Amino acid sequence: MKKGEPKVFFSAERTLLSWLTHAVYLGSAAAGVLGVYQIRPPTSAGDDPDTAPDASAARTVARLAKGVALLVLASSLVIIGWSARVFVRRNEALRGGGDGGYDELWGPLLAGGSFLALLVALLASAAVEAYASVEG
Repeated sequence: MKKGEPKVFFSAERTLLSWLTHAVYLGSAAAGVLGVYQIRPPTSAGDDPDTAPDASAARTVARLAKGVALLVLASSLVIIGWSARVFVRRNEALRGGGDGGYDELWGPLLAGGSFLALLVALLASAAVEAYASVEG
């Protein structure tokens, strides 16, 4: 084993913790969206707010937001697994004294793309709700 600086060995741990933090942020945002856009049960027998004429857009928005939130939640789980794999691979490379191969492409793209999809879905849902309230 090649002797190196401690900060180099701790860099893999810092990277792991950083990605786990990002995964928690994505998962929390997705869980929040799922909580906000849950479909309400009927308020009384025969009184279903989801069957009103203006409820069609609201149901579509809720389905879209839920679908995107579930995908973002799944991608946060993938990011957790990916970060663990990168951590193990980097530690093996550092212990073996290998040079290079420490950069990654797909993890940051997945995290950024997931967050972008969540924000676009939220923007679209807010626009549809604003349009429905103006039309209604």
